[in-house]
Amino acid sequence: MLEEIPTRRAAYIGGDESASVIPVTVVLCAAAGLVTGELAIPRDCWEPWLFLRFLQEQDERLSA
Repeated sequence: MLEEIPTRRAAYIGGDESASVIPVTVVLCAAAGLVTGELAIPRDCWEPWLFLRFLQEQDERLSA
C-alpha cells in the first residue's frame, strides 16, 4: 500500500473481523525506515472510522 501511494506514510492491514479480537498490523514510514507493529483490538472496542482517523493523523504528522 505504501509503495502504491508514495505520499502515504501510514497503512494498516486488518485481520479476521469475526474473531473476538481484531488483529491489525500497522506500518509507518518514518525517517529511520519502516516501523511495524501488531495490535489485537477487542472486537467490542473496534471503531474502524476512528482507526482510519488515527492513520490520517499519523500521515500528516510524519509528512510534516
